[in-house]
Amino acid sequence: MLLAVALFVAADVAYQSALVFYNALLPGVAAGRGAGKVSGYGTAAGYVGSILALVVLTLFVTEAVPIREALGFFGGWIDTGGESNSNAFLPTAVLYLLFSLPAFLFVPDRAVREPRPVGLRAAYRDVASTIRNMRAYGGVGTFIVATFLYTDAANTAIANMALYGREVFGMGQGEIRNLLLFSTVFAVVGSVGSGYASDRVGPKKALVGVLVVWIVAIGLASIALAPWMLMLAGPLVGIALGGTWTVSRVMLVALAPPEKLGEFFGLFSLAGKLSAVMGPAITAVLLWAFEDFGTGAYRIAIGSLALVMALGLFVLLRVPDARSQPNVEVPAT
Repeated sequence: MLLAVALFVAADVAYQSALVFYNALLPGVAAGRGAGKVSGYGTAAGYVGSILALVVLTLFVTEAVPIREALGFFGGWIDTGGESNSNAFLPTAVLYLLFSLPAFLFVPDRAVREPRPVGLRAAYRDVASTIRNMRAYGGVGTFIVATFLYTDAANTAIANMALYGREVFGMGQGEIRNLLLFSTVFAVVGSVGSGYASDRVGPKKALVGVLVVWIVAIGLASIALAPWMLMLAGPLVGIALGGTWTVSRVMLVALAPPEKLGEFFGLFSLAGKLSAVMGPAITAVLLWAFEDFGTGAYRIAIGSLALVMALGLFVLLRVPDARSQPNVEVPAT
């Protein structure tokens, strides 16, 4: 058990760390193409991958016997004793590797004029210096605070969507799966659409629009009287979720100096991870405080996220309206 937990933690740390470098590649990949559009396509591809993974992994869990028989010698690892979620881990690793290969093989890295040796202590010292001098990077610090707030609300809403549907409306596992799949399809649409909007009106205005959609979607979910109303809120959540990840990184690229982009994406990612801890904690406190309200406690907990999102919007409005340059990076040849 301890080994499994350690491996899971290592995998998650590696994945979260990879996102920092993945996001920092955006300026070079998007040079001359529109950062919003490229970011939108990338986010949309991620959600298409989520849909594909959901379909494939569900088969490995629910149809273990025929899949094991089809794989023959190579299927010996599959547990056929009922619906075993452990069957999903190895296919997940294989899919992750396969879909990572194009980035390793075909995405150029930026040219580094003066390579420097990398030291962990020096790296943390540089980051500490950047944080102390955050005011020198107009609007970046304020944007990261806004990111913490609206990401907190977004992550908590997504994490509790299944719980909310089950506890408030008595939705079954199949209905919840369909709701999540339905919402993810709209996340693809939201990703691409918000990317084009970012290039057209600027990332700040596009992100303001995304947060407004979030507030409407969360508010609708909190007052929903029937499952069909939750199914209406689901697509709005999907559109807003895709837009959040698409436009947020474009906004950071527009605000941050190129030489500090990696550091700021690290802080950006850290804000998201801290919010992922705080959001569920606040939700748990609200559910405990209002437990006498029955299902109303869940409505209060979800509705409170609209207030957090509104606070994030208020902070975002204080960020300068910057736009990324069309050619920020020169890819290496």
